[in-house]
Amino acid sequence: MPTFIISISGILLTVVLQVIYLFYRLGQVSVKIDTVWSFLIRRAEVEIVNKGWGKLNSPLEIDINAIEMIEPLVRDIIPFYREILIRRPNISDLDLFIEIEKKFGDSIVKSICVPHKLELGGCLLLIIMACKQFSGNSGKEHS
Repeated sequence: MPTFIISISGILLTVVLQVIYLFYRLGQVSVKIDTVWSFLIRRAEVEIVNKGWGKLNSPLEIDINAIEMIEPLVRDIIPFYREILIRRPNISDLDLFIEIEKKFGDSIVKSICVPHKLELGGCLLLIIMACKQFSGNSGKEHS
């Protein structure tokens, strides 16, 4: 009987260690995913600045020409943006980026990205910045 208890204890210890290792690995993957998204958002900012549609301040400032260019699509997205802010008032820019991409990605690509040769996420970042501006949240940080 003592050998049986020792065997069970060994198996349980192994399972617990494997679960701990799994959580550790999941944490590493999460950090890597966040890093990739941060990289994408920074490249989107650079894309907007390189097109002459914004200034790289903190936060990024987009100019009136960019706002006018995307205004028709932004008007369709603002109700969704406001709904997200009601449900998740402290949403990060990263999560906002993902939510708007999921719902409006195809429209954004067809209406803004392709016609204006944006391919690094600048089109989506323009939409988010304009939504903030039109909704009166331009000074509120969601990072």
